Amino acid sequence: MVRCREEIRAGVADGFPTAPYTPSLTSFMSFPMHGAAPDNTRAVMLARAMVFRRKGSALDWDGKQFSHRNLPVLVPFGAVLLLDRLQAMGVPHDDKGKTLDLIFAKLAAQRGDAAIGAEYSGIAHLTEPRFATQLEMLPVPFSEEPYFLGVASDYHSAHPAAVERLWDAIGRIGKSAAYRAYYQKAVKGAAH
Repeated sequence: MVRCREEIRAGVADGFPTAPYTPSLTSFMSFPMHGAAPDNTRAVMLARAMVFRRKGSALDWDGKQFSHRNLPVLVPFGAVLLLDRLQAMGVPHDDKGKTLDLIFAKLAAQRGDAAIGAEYSGIAHLTEPRFATQLEMLPVPFSEEPYFLGVASDYHSAHPAAVERLWDAIGRIGKSAAYRAYYQKAVKGAAH
């Protein structure tokens, strides 16, 4: 996401297919809006980020704050939505791991008290022998957010009608039975 985000900021690319609506992006990307809020009916997908910890750890997440946290929270490099939230909460974090696999290895090695990552890839990693006996997922999501086709603000300004039609088409396709069936199949496949 980092390279793509910077390409959009630099004017090299016009959009990113799965961008979260978050302050770090709204200064140079446009999103489908409904009044002052993002229009979730035109989202590409809904994704959940979950909190993972070492088995036996006292660390907890209640949906608003961490308890029993002494070490940083580990997040994937460039995960702008997660970083924005952790910074707003004042939670120390480490975003040096480029993959969830590396982040889970750091968590298992006690270099953080928690890791935050995509639900389905996290579940898949928990089935791996090296993590299955050491790590677990907490039940309350860290975030459950729509992701959008984020478009460079300059491009949106130059082609507003075309971009709105594209966002409308994404919303229509997302409501179709064929797309929902395909999406469920893809999600189930990602969890295994």
